[in-house]
Amino acid sequence: TQQMAHLRAMAESEARFRASFDQAAVGIATSDLAGRYLQVNRKFCEMLGYRADELIGTSYQKFTHPDDIEGNEAVRSRVLHAGDDAVRKSAEKRFIHRDGHIITAIYSTAAISTPASADSYFFSIFEDISARRRTESQLSLLESCIARLNDIVLITDAAGIDEPGPRIVYVNDAFVQLTGYTREEVIGRSPRLLQGPLTSRATLDQI
Repeated sequence: TQQMAHLRAMAESEARFRASFDQAAVGIATSDLAGRYLQVNRKFCEMLGYRADELIGTSYQKFTHPDDIEGNEAVRSRVLHAGDDAVRKSAEKRFIHRDGHIITAIYSTAAISTPASADSYFFSIFEDISARRRTESQLSLLESCIARLNDIVLITDAAGIDEPGPRIVYVNDAFVQLTGYTREEVIGRSPRLLQGPLTSRATLDQI
């Protein structure tokens, strides 16, 4: 009776783990020491565009960007030989999606069981940051273009016009060259510092 109760408890615990594993909002995968996937959850399959049966038993290298394999192997080696508690956090890795586009993920990985044991494996969690990287790239490109304009670009926050007024959050190179102010002198201040005695109040109100 005790043995049956123990088996039922184990089965219930495994079912709860499986539900959490499959429904997690991040990709989760386990792999053996040779790099072959042992388990993958739903989110991880969605990230790569493959079914679980297409991933399990296959080396992670098949789905990893060639330029990232050496670094990934170095991470696995360090984690494995450092012991159970060694976790590599916030490392980046690029996957190749089934349709050929690149997926950038930030991941943490841990070696489970004793490093010298034959049944050791890696447990890894992946968060897809591809959209974030694309946005950062677009913003960087936009800032690069704005910085090279010959016309002044000045950006303020959206605060009200009452004193002390909106704060300057960005100025381009042309602003520095044409006004003589450095960025350090104007960031955080109101653009009213540029208003001379002949500034038209009516025009400002109209703007």
